[in-house]
Amino acid sequence: ASRTVNVVMPPNATVPGADGYSPLVKYAFGASGPDAAVIPPVTSTSGGNVLYTAIIRTNDPTLVVIGEYGNNLQDWLPLPLNPTCVPSVDQSGVPAGTQRRVFTLPGGDPALFLRLSITTPY
Repeated sequence: ASRTVNVVMPPNATVPGADGYSPLVKYAFGASGPDAAVIPPVTSTSGGNVLYTAIIRTNDPTLVVIGEYGNNLQDWLPLPLNPTCVPSVDQSGVPAGTQRRVFTLPGGDPALFLRLSITTPY
């Protein structure tokens, strides 16, 4: 005898709510539930680079969040140095099971776009 179990994401998992975040994005940003608020990411600059600081869920090994860049909105490449949480990044105020991570987009010409790619097998 065999049994197959398929786990599928709810149909609205990627549809943004009134706050602009989909349930999947909220989950990746550490929300405790679909109606919970998230700490919004912050964009800043340093030395000509663009820094995107976000709180990312780290207690789910099936969830993968990577920074990607491109010079158009179709062709994406992983950031040269995939961000890691280093001791110098302030971790105060982050929810349990998450880390504050800084994604760095090199400055210069041509202008580049930055996005976070969130994947999960669900």
